[in-house]
Amino acid sequence: MWLKVEQQYKIVVYYEGESVGEYFADLIVDGNVIVELKASNIDLEAKHLSQLEYYLQRAEEWLQEQNLHGFQVHGHLIGTKASPKSRAEGAVILRRRIKESGPETPWRVRDYLDVLRDTQAAHEELLEIHRRAEQAAAADDDEAE
Repeated sequence: MWLKVEQQYKIVVYYEGESVGEYFADLIVDGNVIVELKASNIDLEAKHLSQLEYYLQRAEEWLQEQNLHGFQVHGHLIGTKASPKSRAEGAVILRRRIKESGPETPWRVRDYLDVLRDTQAAHEELLEIHRRAEQAAAADDDEAE
């Protein structure tokens, strides 16, 4: 199964039926996951999470306006997490918000390195599955001869 991914997805903001602005989400996955990417050389702060939450709220409001029910909108903020020792206000607030979040929270904050490690592990798992399938096919061919 392939996922539909759209880059720089425009989110139009309406107020009382009038367009009052537009924002661009970095990635939209399958129409209900918003991914906000931040530069790797800047530590993530609470304002970045606020931006993602704003996108999530606008997406939920749009779904309601369109009378589309049964969808859950999720968001991922991906960037470089500040050092746990950082006392920068935005980093401290973000750490607190992450700590207070629970399983029902519609967003996740992930560090680039964690995403890369998870991607590498998934890639290695797929390669192993492919290798085993090739070995099984070769064994079946040997038995057929």
